[in-house]
Amino acid sequence: MSFLSANWLGLALWAVIGLSLTATYVMRAEPTYRSRAVIILDYRLPGSDGRVPSDSADSAYIDTQIKIIESNDVLLKVVDELALDKDPEFVSVKSGVSSKLAAWRSSLEQMIFAARMPPQDTTSSAEAIPADELRQIAARQLWSAMRASRAGRSYVAEIEVTANSSEKSARIANAIARTYVDYQWKFRMAATERESAPLARILTPASPLVERTGMKTPVLLALGLFAGLGFGICIAAARLAMKRTVGGRSDLEDELAIRCLGLVPSVRALRPNPFSQLLPRWLRASSRKPLSSSALSYAADFPTSLFCEALRLLRSQLVVAASGHRAIVVGVVSACGSEGRSTLIANFAQLLARAGEKVLLVDADFQTRQLTETFASLTFLSSDGADADAEISEVRCFPGIALKFAPLLGPAVDEKFMSRQDWVGRIIATHRKEFDWICVDMPALARCGDALAIVNFLDHLVILAEWNKTDRSALGLTLKMLEPQRPKVLGVVLNKVARRKMTLME
Repeated sequence: MSFLSANWLGLALWAVIGLSLTATYVMRAEPTYRSRAVIILDYRLPGSDGRVPSDSADSAYIDTQIKIIESNDVLLKVVDELALDKDPEFVSVKSGVSSKLAAWRSSLEQMIFAARMPPQDTTSSAEAIPADELRQIAARQLWSAMRASRAGRSYVAEIEVTANSSEKSARIANAIARTYVDYQWKFRMAATERESAPLARILTPASPLVERTGMKTPVLLALGLFAGLGFGICIAAARLAMKRTVGGRSDLEDELAIRCLGLVPSVRALRPNPFSQLLPRWLRASSRKPLSSSALSYAADFPTSLFCEALRLLRSQLVVAASGHRAIVVGVVSACGSEGRSTLIANFAQLLARAGEKVLLVDADFQTRQLTETFASLTFLSSDGADADAEISEVRCFPGIALKFAPLLGPAVDEKFMSRQDWVGRIIATHRKEFDWICVDMPALARCGDALAIVNFLDHLVILAEWNKTDRSALGLTLKMLEPQRPKVLGVVLNKVARRKMTLME
């Protein structure tokens, strides 16, 4: 159940694909019909001594008659009688899966490009083949489309023929039965003139059936659904077997030798569109939308939620690591991006501010600037912003709480006037004594060259990894890049963890 719930989206997609392909096949497949003719065999078995033959000899005789019905001599006479060597259904040179796929592709091309493609001559390929070879091809195709069998332990044989027309299948079945009876008559007449008329005769002629052959449409759709679902399960299982993503504390503490600071659950209000997870990461990054204010203040709006409790646990560990410092400057960094840094640090800062502590939130993510795009219109310029140094960006206030925000606005942030890491360092140095906490939203290490330089201005650094999404090798490379600043790294926080993994904290 854990495997299915973690991969439900991909499984549902493959199930829909399988169902769609089967439905397309059902709509485009050529219908086939089966007719049955029943004949009674000559039960006067040949024997010169007049004794009744054994059961094994009786079975051998019946099997011999079945083989005669399926013999090439009988089938060739049916081909000549019904002119099957001129029927496109029985003169296709190729047979099997390849020919069916080619025919299906041809029908799709005709359906899509019907207005531009000229009509194809289906008889041009057959006309280039000699007549004798066409007769043999038609006989082989007829042998594949028919089946002769004994009905139980009786002297009755059933001849079944499948064709794309009910009338054609009945006509061919009757022709085979009639040809066999004529064959037996001539054989008797040639063998002896004192034999009476043979008892092999047509018992029940074939008639066109209204019902199609093959599996029913609901059965085909069900098979397509389960085939797509099974294929999706195989792909998901293969991905799970080859997965190199971070999926728990053991992946961090045992394999990467880094402390796991906690698990932050995935909150429904913060989840993106689930179908966007099917897109590649670069495409998701290019179509990223600004975060909503409700997502960035979820912990403040729901203080008793599990998400909020996880942030409180992170605060306790930072307080212990601070060892009584006046201001705690903490930054959140990740390996590749889209792990949820802005959401986590914004909720963490508002949670601290709601508790009465003075907090400064700094948007240092020069790549996305999501906090600036979301909070710039919700804040107002503080009273000390007009007297601040011209090189320092304005510090804005949130209404109602002791939270201030340093957005990426103004000429001081522009690269023409100063480097970006110097702007972050100046903001922290200027306001360190005014606040209890300074929370810095940092860019991803793999996307911004200034991220490593910003670490020099921090007291503590928290690495954010997305559960079952962040690659272990990428996280290992991040730890290697931060090796000179390793004392500042407190550990890794696993973000967007499924709620079923949070039972220990609950």
